[in-house]
Amino acid sequence: MGIRGLAKLIEEVAPAAVSKRLIQHYCNKVIAIDASVMLYQFITTITSGDGAALANSSGEVTSHLVGLLAKVIRMAEAGIKPIFVFDGKPPEDKQGELEKRRQAREAAELEQQKAEEEGNLERAKQLSRRTVKVTQQHCKQAERLLDVLGIPYIIAAGEAEAQCVAMAKERLCEGVASSDLDVLAFGSPCLIRNLAQGGDREIMEINLNIVLKELGFSYDEFLDLCILCGCDYANSLEGIGPKTAYKLIVKHRSIEEVLAADQGKLAEKALNWPYVRARELFKNPEIIDPKEIKKTLKWKPVNRSEAMQFLVEEMEFDREATEKKLDKLVAARKRPKQCTIDSFFSARSSDSEVIKTKVKQ
Repeated sequence: MGIRGLAKLIEEVAPAAVSKRLIQHYCNKVIAIDASVMLYQFITTITSGDGAALANSSGEVTSHLVGLLAKVIRMAEAGIKPIFVFDGKPPEDKQGELEKRRQAREAAELEQQKAEEEGNLERAKQLSRRTVKVTQQHCKQAERLLDVLGIPYIIAAGEAEAQCVAMAKERLCEGVASSDLDVLAFGSPCLIRNLAQGGDREIMEINLNIVLKELGFSYDEFLDLCILCGCDYANSLEGIGPKTAYKLIVKHRSIEEVLAADQGKLAEKALNWPYVRARELFKNPEIIDPKEIKKTLKWKPVNRSEAMQFLVEEMEFDREATEKKLDKLVAARKRPKQCTIDSFFSARSSDSEVIKTKVKQ
């Protein structure tokens, strides 16, 4: 779910925090990637004509591997050093949200079946995206592909987003690549969106420090805004959307003061609302110490024979096409990168290098 409506709100009230960049901007930078979010995007967008994910003769989905291989090559060509982070065990407090997602997928499956029976194939194709879940098998296959390609990955203690943010705070990476705005609620200095998309499409980057400056908020006030908008750990309160949540925090500065205002009428809606626990989960998530991660972080050469065994022999990728893709990856890693030579763990680039977005009025 992420933070409901936060991206649009930031574009409207803190446009200076949002920048558009080309992928080449991140040359010689380390980026932490929320793996599950990226795999989901691959499975839902790399599809056959009927909207179904690509699969081999055994029915195993391959869209996530097709997308991952292409993205690793594209990042290598741009000089990016990716670190993929997979989810560990989700906190118990998220079980309610996970159950809602399961029910939504089941409802979408029933709607899809009905649309197919009625011959409404376009509607069925649209609904198919809502039935997708990134499974443990998808993740294990992605991990194996990263292994043979020599790309480091981490299995988080808890949520991948929280682990990525902890790494960004320790300057182990330039920023966090994810489509979910939870990354900002966790306190990431930099959120990188649209990195999974193909071609030379512009990437959206959101700078948290500029968000806070533009809003006139402390991080704690911003976090309360995120929780009030609605997040994975606490649903939004009835009648409060992102714009109303923003106005309330501007006026009252904290959820406690919001609930105390208006003769406590809003507090009646907030009975058993776990906003305090949500704060704790965002501010003190379960993570692996980034300093320990840095000790073992290593990008290795491509293991070509193992890559061919996995992709061609097991997952039934086309042999010739796979050979060419691996050639591109190896060549991209050897090629000198024509960009500013910074340390992979250098300070973040200056704001003067960005191309600012135009906010729709």
